Amino acid sequence: MEMNYRNKIMLAPMVRVGTLPFRLLAAEYGADITYGEEIIDHKLLKCERHINDVLGTVDLIEKGTNSVVFRTCPEEKSRVVFQMGTSDAVRALNAAQMVCKDVAAVDINMGCPKSFSISGGMGAALLTKPELIHDILTTLKRNLDTHVTCKIRLLKSSQDTVELARRIEKTGVSALAVHGRKVADRPRDPAKWDEIADVVAALSIPVIANGDVFDYADFERIKVATGASSVMVARGALWNASIFSPKGKLPWEDVKREYVRKSILWDNDIKSTKHTLKEMIMHYSCLELSEGKGVIKSESYADLAKVADRPRDPAKWDEIADVVAALSIPVIANGDVFDYADFERIKVATGASSVMVARGALWNASIFSPKGKLPWEDVKREYVRKSILWDNDIKSTKHTLKEMIMHYSCLELSEGKGVIKSESYADLARLYGEDKYYEHVNKHRLFCGSR
Repeated sequence: MEMNYRNKIMLAPMVRVGTLPFRLLAAEYGADITYGEEIIDHKLLKCERHINDVLGTVDLIEKGTNSVVFRTCPEEKSRVVFQMGTSDAVRALNAAQMVCKDVAAVDINMGCPKSFSISGGMGAALLTKPELIHDILTTLKRNLDTHVTCKIRLLKSSQDTVELARRIEKTGVSALAVHGRKVADRPRDPAKWDEIADVVAALSIPVIANGDVFDYADFERIKVATGASSVMVARGALWNASIFSPKGKLPWEDVKREYVRKSILWDNDIKSTKHTLKEMIMHYSCLELSEGKGVIKSESYADLAKVADRPRDPAKWDEIADVVAALSIPVIANGDVFDYADFERIKVATGASSVMVARGALWNASIFSPKGKLPWEDVKREYVRKSILWDNDIKSTKHTLKEMIMHYSCLELSEGKGVIKSESYADLARLYGEDKYYEHVNKHRLFCGSR
């Protein structure tokens, strides 16, 4: 099956997210190629292939159980990529042969930094084993009729990454995906687009750029910056799968509801669906509110359906317009402003004199910049500096930081826990690497106080 890896926008592999309903959702919004979640070769080898006549799907089911390890359907056969975790060429081949006739390509995960993957010699552990990489990829290429690709992370130096990429190219893979972060980097660290560009310049096969794509315009931005053939998105799609639409993102409530509908339709594993929903909710809201609690408590799709059917409350711009039409004094419109472009949208829709923004500014105060939003990490750090400088009430600062973190990440990770535990600005300064700034401000205050 022919597959073109140039000028494509792709859904990245995401564990517990990239199951059939989410892949179909992404494709519906415009994704050209959709990667499934990583599945370990050992797991696949314990499965049997079944034709599910009720759903019209092909299911890989773990023997002796009803557990569906991988589910696909004819509708996505020309674009779905099966991603595998492996550390052995023969085992990888045996596993790939079980699924290769039902997918468009097989991809080897060489970038996952999680301990479960590295401890098994898989994922990012392969980056330091070029001979094993060569063995796995050439074995698959020799014995499979389908496309073979792999996804890597950056190595310690750009030169090392380029050298490995060249060795991978020589195995005959159809394309190489490069995540613009190193193994030690965290999601909050900016993706190094310049180092992806070095890989692109060194190879002749298509390179797929991945990292820091959060809006449709970012697809073109990263392509221009790196020269990559195609672009892959993970978190940006997880938070709102309509990122793939050139018409602009739909309200996340609509996307979320459609995901629930597809999960019900395709009988997705409910743990996977709940995980994905919680990730969406934590980005836009928080799990402590009624919707989050409802998802956590749900034990069946009947429960989730009830949660999804609860009425949402979009801002009623038309009713603001009625107020504007009736008054001669300036009216300030407020509600559902999340990007700079929304300022003009709500003004046009309501006729209001001015616009006010709440949550959009809380999550990223640079929303007010006509040049576009800055990385939230930069905005957050500047907020910490200003809070130290003006001796803001630490409870207020911690509350604001937690709201920012819950929008872009979650409080269960190290940063969130650090904010929660902080009892002083000295603690917050250490957490955000602002120790010297904190000391400078304190010395200045002591000096001024002694005069």
